[in-house]
Amino acid sequence: LSYKDKYYQSEAARFERLKKWEEAASLYKAILRIDKNNFEANYRLALLYITLQDLNQAFKYLDEALKIDKNNPDALYQMGILLFSTDKFKDAIKYFESAKELNIRTSFLFMYLGLCYEKTGDAAKALENYESAASIDPEDLKIRELLETLKAKQAATSITSEGQKSNML
Repeated sequence: LSYKDKYYQSEAARFERLKKWEEAASLYKAILRIDKNNFEANYRLALLYITLQDLNQAFKYLDEALKIDKNNPDALYQMGILLFSTDKFKDAIKYFESAKELNIRTSFLFMYLGLCYEKTGDAAKALENYESAASIDPEDLKIRELLETLKAKQAATSITSEGQKSNML
């Protein structure tokens, strides 16, 4: 990076720490005017827009970041989160699975994967991912609740199908 890029980057980071989102965004955009292929500026801008709840802008800059570095696990994970938040579960799974292949191993990744698989009707994969999430963070109440709820649904389905089979005999 040039001196100017480095200065803008450090000032933008300082503004982020101060929660001065608009000022930080201005500096990241200035960096992108100098070099539109700056991964960090695109990625940080996407995160800022997520914070500001401007998902269209977040998608735009995250997409640009991924064009620059398609194998960045953090960017893949964030894209999965964005897609999940807009109910695009099948697309989110692709990004989460890619992040997982690149060795992101957080309870949140597995929880979101579980949620996506559950929303798309794949209970077995949902259960597998909830169990992975629970093994990473056994104290997380939300993860435990998701895991127990899915197990209860599966048990109820199993009992119902067993009852239907016995009624048929």
